[in-house]
Amino acid sequence: MLIGSANMMFPRFHKTRLRKPKIGNVTTNGLASALPSQSASPAPSLDRNQNDAQSYYRNAMACVASGQLEAAIEFLSKVLMKKPDHAPAHNNLGLVLQSLGDIDGAVASFRRALLVNPQYTLARNNLGAAYAAMGLTEAAINCYTESLKHDPHNTTTLNNLGAAYHTIEQNEDAMRCLRLAIANDTNHADAHINLGTVLAALGRCDEATAHFETAIALRPDDAGAHLKLGHLHQKAGHSDRAVFHLRQVCKLDARSDEAQAALGHALQVMGDIDGARRCFRHAIDLNPSKLGPYLSLAHITKLSSDDLIAQAMIAKAGDLSDLPIDEQINGHFALGKILADLGEHDSSFAHFLAGNTLKRQTVQYDERKILQTMQLIKSIMTIEHLKEWCGVSNNNDQHIFIVGMPRSGSTLVEQVLASHPDVISAGESDALEHALKRARAEIPGWQHYAPGFIPTAEQAADFSIYYREALASSVGVSPATLARKHVTNKMLKNFRHVGFIKKIFPNAVIIHTFRDPIETCLSCFSINFSSQNFSFDLGELGRHYRAYAIMMRHWKQVLPEASIFDVRYEAVVQNFEASARAIVAHCGLTWHDDCLRFHETQRPVTTASVAQVRQPIYISSLKRWRPDHATLKPLYQGLGILGPLQ
Repeated sequence: MLIGSANMMFPRFHKTRLRKPKIGNVTTNGLASALPSQSASPAPSLDRNQNDAQSYYRNAMACVASGQLEAAIEFLSKVLMKKPDHAPAHNNLGLVLQSLGDIDGAVASFRRALLVNPQYTLARNNLGAAYAAMGLTEAAINCYTESLKHDPHNTTTLNNLGAAYHTIEQNEDAMRCLRLAIANDTNHADAHINLGTVLAALGRCDEATAHFETAIALRPDDAGAHLKLGHLHQKAGHSDRAVFHLRQVCKLDARSDEAQAALGHALQVMGDIDGARRCFRHAIDLNPSKLGPYLSLAHITKLSSDDLIAQAMIAKAGDLSDLPIDEQINGHFALGKILADLGEHDSSFAHFLAGNTLKRQTVQYDERKILQTMQLIKSIMTIEHLKEWCGVSNNNDQHIFIVGMPRSGSTLVEQVLASHPDVISAGESDALEHALKRARAEIPGWQHYAPGFIPTAEQAADFSIYYREALASSVGVSPATLARKHVTNKMLKNFRHVGFIKKIFPNAVIIHTFRDPIETCLSCFSINFSSQNFSFDLGELGRHYRAYAIMMRHWKQVLPEASIFDVRYEAVVQNFEASARAIVAHCGLTWHDDCLRFHETQRPVTTASVAQVRQPIYISSLKRWRPDHATLKPLYQGLGILGPLQ
């Protein structure tokens, strides 16, 4: 949905425009005047000695200008008693009623204005905006389309029609309307914001950024534009830029809990955990009923029993079922973490079960397809098949791929390496997928890529260039700079592509992080992941872990010895320095003492371990509390074991 401001407030009335943020940057035509010389005055002077329609109308405009909306209704009603065919009065009465929350009354007033004057573009646009506010998108589209028949270049109507099309995901039509609006008026900030929103939804982030920046240049104090640009920068991994724009929102709109929560997430990624905590607490203070910030705070903070926020969240436990499903999920995961920290483990796990059950209902996960794909890769990528690769990229790129399961210590390993001056960390980069997509489109023969595809030497060399360019883009450096450094990529699901990686990049280092499978799975089950859709059902989680473990064993069997370097989490935390030195040495790096001070390294971290890697090594996470065997039976069955998988 297109939104134009950080929170929902009654709009201010203007001579030509009234913004309604909750239906997008939809421009509602403002107060129409039947008097050419009429202008709203900030200091109303009521004409109380006249009782004709013109005087009543003038008084109504003055009341609107001063925010006396109830009085404005009284005067507009008197206008219409004197002159029932006064279309601007009907239109403006609709605007006032809509501002006061009487949407049905507003619709009725706009309709009366159109009965008086069917070609009244302002009223028809406002009727469309009212329909959009009611969620009647098709009716809104019909209004805007009819309005454009009379005024085809009206930028307000084109903007609103574009917003409506985006609401029903007709994004090509949305972009067409919004581009026409901007072509007619390059300074239409709302149209730039809306077009940026559509482009962002389509993943065209650079184009979206340009339109948001244009809108901000036109309207520097537009909190909504700053908020959208902040979200976009955060999604693109530009957390420093996100922090700047989100701070602007907080200055412009001190009551925006959404901005405070978003700023907290951006600061968290940047390593300012204390600043993130303050933002989450502030967001809760501003809107105690919204549960996302409770979860965000609980995730990076061990709340005590006397913490008022912990008490408030626990008090909400019995009322979660009345909330929207996303809020229920946030509440259950927050309670799971808070109660676990308080040692109330049975209650904690009950909430994790409830939260995961609800989350599983909201995600698309084709377990059969995922497991079959892994089985297919394993069946094709045999020793004999891999020996057939006669052409590989003879590159000197110093790539480091970190693979494994979530919650296996991978972020800790990445942080150790990122602390080395000769290493650049790309985080969870999807550069490999980007390079594959580009290769299919641009390299002859690659359109037939499948797990059994064998590239020629030339094709492999081209692919390695594509990967390096995608990786450089994700970290914001030039490919030339990247080539001079060791570069980590911690996209864990690349474990499926280890054989392909070692053939395309013979010099690549593959680091496999792992820990006790029960510990791994229970840790995954406690996190409200945004992308790990296999983790919300104990049976599916166990089966995914088992398939992953079998896949990693397969790679060790079919690849040359020492192709994969295993790093067990338990060993790292129990003997950190020795493990860190071994990891650094295996990557071909000389030792640097900064690797022992990994928690001091300032870099963006976006994983669930964001708070842990800002602390020195601790061993309290080695052995989690576990529910009884009956509760974990689906997990054990999924793993195919009755105990720890070694």
